[in-house]
Amino acid sequence: MAHNVTNTQSWAWECVGIHQGPAFLGAWEAQAYIAEQPKGWYAGAEGYKTGAEYIYRLPGRNAPSGPYPREHAERIARQMIGLAPDATVPPPDHLILYQIPGVPGREAREAKDVTGRRWTPSTGGPSHPCSICGVLITGGWSQGRWKDSYHHVCNEHVEVRNEVRPAES
Repeated sequence: MAHNVTNTQSWAWECVGIHQGPAFLGAWEAQAYIAEQPKGWYAGAEGYKTGAEYIYRLPGRNAPSGPYPREHAERIARQMIGLAPDATVPPPDHLILYQIPGVPGREAREAKDVTGRRWTPSTGGPSHPCSICGVLITGGWSQGRWKDSYHHVCNEHVEVRNEVRPAES
């Protein structure tokens, strides 16, 4: 059986965002790209993000996602490198979370950051230092369950937007 291999390096890639510098949980050195093909637009990114415990290499343009309408591909490509959908750099001392509006009377328990990582709110847990300011906190937002998470953020550094994460809309 023959495999159909697509040479994405020969596509005409358009840069739609560059993220160089500080960001929450690590510095970015990355570029976001889109490319048009007969079925629609594809999103990809190149570069890496350096965090406290890791260096994360972006998947690159060899494995793009798509096809999408152009505007949607731009939002996804920018969010792959930690930018807002309009290509602005979020402040490094601030965490923006997107929370889908829930059923009236029912509290939402999860939100996503710009890159799609899941965060959960918590109160009254064991104390942990805030990953942004270092103050010991017993509540706020954590990436995953409060007691098992490596990253905890106090409410003063979090902005929750009651909307779908732009890359998913």
